[in-house]
Amino acid sequence: MLKIKPDIVFSEKEDGQIFITSLLDEENCFFKIDGLASKIFKSLKDNKDLTQAKSEILKTYKVDELKLDTDISNFIKFLAKNDIIEDS
Repeated sequence: MLKIKPDIVFSEKEDGQIFITSLLDEENCFFKIDGLASKIFKSLKDNKDLTQAKSEILKTYKVDELKLDTDISNFIKFLAKNDIIEDS
C-alpha cells in the first residue's frame, strides 16, 4: 500500500489546494496540487487504497474512468519520482 513518507509536510487551503514539501529537502522545494490530484493525495494521507479513492471520485465527479486511471497513474509516478510516497 502506498503512503506519504513521514518527512513530508503539507498544508491545505480552504479552496482545496495542497502545498507539499519535505523536511529533508535542502533546496526548500515545494509542490502545489489541486483538483483531483488533491483528492488522491488526501486519500493517501488517510491511508485509503487507490481503488477506494478512484471509486469515490467516480461517484462524485463526471470523469472518464480510463482517463482517471491514466491521471492517477501519472500522479503516483510524479509523487514517487519526487520522493513523496513510499510503498509500505
